Amino acid sequence: MTCTAVANDCSLRGAVAFANLVPGTVINVPAGTYQLNIPGGVGEGFSGNNSIGDLDVRGNNTAIAGAGAATTIIQQTQPNDRVLEVNPDLLASFNFVISGVTITGGKETTAVGGGGIIAGSINNTTSVTNCVISGNSATGAGTLGGGGIQTMGGSLTITGTTLSSNSTTGSGGGLSYTAGDPLIRQPSNGTLTISGSTFSGNSSASL
Repeated sequence: MTCTAVANDCSLRGAVAFANLVPGTVINVPAGTYQLNIPGGVGEGFSGNNSIGDLDVRGNNTAIAGAGAATTIIQQTQPNDRVLEVNPDLLASFNFVISGVTITGGKETTAVGGGGIIAGSINNTTSVTNCVISGNSATGAGTLGGGGIQTMGGSLTITGTTLSSNSTTGSGGGLSYTAGDPLIRQPSNGTLTISGSTFSGNSSASL
């Protein structure tokens, strides 16, 4: 999990840990399947602990760049963890970019929402480009939904991305978005922009 000066010495989790200490880091993820296999479970929730469960991005202006969604796959293998938690400290003006990866297998079960990716806060920007978000779920009594992606606060831009076969017992099988800040700070403005993207086979238990 520790990144050193030795070439190719970072696990993906270790690279995120490094980026959390060095804002503005670009994490280049080569082709391959990267399995997340350290359980966090119901105790991890939205804690921001990158050493367990999901990947927790705490460094502002972090970018994750894969080699293409067909070949770079980030897969959650545990039964109670999402894949990616962005800005768990809910900082204002936090920016995050992800491109060229598949996000799959996330199972958020604590009613927070965001089975594949959770992001957002006041004046945040989140960009998802040329990705596949597939086979993720968000459950738990009163879940805020977003089986594939949930963003609360700021702006979300989705480009050239497929959201498929995601589910939630709340709302937004593929995507749940609001510009409203989760900490109710005002004014909280944002824009949802979707282009060249496909939504298919996502399911929700409510409208």
